[in-house]
Amino acid sequence: MGYLFAIQYKKGKDFTLPISRFLDRIANLFKKRKHKGAHKVVYKRTETDYDYNYRKTQESKKIDEILDKLKESGYNSLSSEEKRQLFDAGEK
Repeated sequence: MGYLFAIQYKKGKDFTLPISRFLDRIANLFKKRKHKGAHKVVYKRTETDYDYNYRKTQESKKIDEILDKLKESGYNSLSSEEKRQLFDAGEK
């Protein structure tokens, strides 16, 4: 039997595969299952709520100033930095 098994195994036929699968299924019945896709997300705070709110208020004031300048003098009067800030604020 061992000789026949070895010859068939060389040809790519594994007679023990169904038995191995059956035994694996029985063994897996008693293992703890892990939840797929249930990853814990950890957020690192780089700034406090106070700092965040202060920064957002300052950005909002700066955008308001740029918009006032745009209203009064037109788009060509804006510097390249002001144009970039206005563009970045529009994407958010």
